[in-house]
Amino acid sequence: MGGKKKSTQDTTSSQQSQQSGSYDNRTEYGYVPGAQSADIDALRNFQFTADPTIPYRSAAARRRVSATFGNPAAGYSTPELSAQRQLSAFGDIDERAGQESAAEAQRLNQQQYGQKLAVAGLTAPQLVAQRQYGTNAAQSSGSGRSNTINIQPGQSVFGSILGGVGSVLGGAIPF
Repeated sequence: MGGKKKSTQDTTSSQQSQQSGSYDNRTEYGYVPGAQSADIDALRNFQFTADPTIPYRSAAARRRVSATFGNPAAGYSTPELSAQRQLSAFGDIDERAGQESAAEAQRLNQQQYGQKLAVAGLTAPQLVAQRQYGTNAAQSSGSGRSNTINIQPGQSVFGSILGGVGSVLGGAIPF
C-alpha cells in the first residue's frame, strides 16, 4: 500500500482585546405623605392623666395626724408642743405629696413624649425612590496574530517548532 503522504499544517493564533465602558445611573427621590387612620388620630388625641390618689392620700394622712393629737389618752403635752408636732407632721406629709406630684408630672411628660414620638414616626413623610434611569456605553477593540507552520512529509513536527525557536534565538541552537 504505497500511499501518498500528506502534509500537515499547524496553526496558532493569539488575540488581544480591550473593553471599556461608562455608565450613568440616577435615581430621583421624593416624599410620600405619612399614614393617616382613625387609630393614629386616637393615639394623637389620647390624654394621659396624673395619679388622682395623691391629694386624697395626703388629706387622709393629715386627718390621721389631727386625730392623734386630739386624743386625750395620747399623753400629756402642752398645747404649743402639740401644735408644733402637728405642724411638723403636716410638713412631712406635704413634702411627700409634693415629691409624688413631681414624680407623677415627670412620668406624664415621658408618656406624652413617647406618644408624640410614636405619632411622628407613623405620620412622617417617607422618602422613596420615584424614578430610576441611566445610560450605559461600552466600547470594544481587539487585534490578533496568526502563525502557520507547514510540515512536509518526512519532516519532524518537533524540528519545525524548535527550528522556529532557534530562529528567534538568533541561531544560537543548531538543529
